[in-house]
Amino acid sequence: MTSVVMIFEITRDYAVIVPLMISKSGQFFVSSHFQRQPIYEVLAYQDGIHLPSAESRIVSGQRRVFSGDAPGDRKY
Repeated sequence: MTSVVMIFEITRDYAVIVPLMISKSGQFFVSSHFQRQPIYEVLAYQDGIHLPSAESRIVSGQRRVFSGDAPGDRKY
């Protein structure tokens, strides 16, 4: 989606938005069919960097949303 916005900002042509979105959608489905895992996760794993998955972070409690009502939370 970022590339669609960038191309639109460069061209200022509304006629390119729909073809760009169609091509980006097609690219997304083709790439997700051939490569199930994101490329940067595969490269990090090859380099020995083992990042936790989103599911393991949720299960282990690393991903929490704070409401800002706790005594130590700062309010700006």
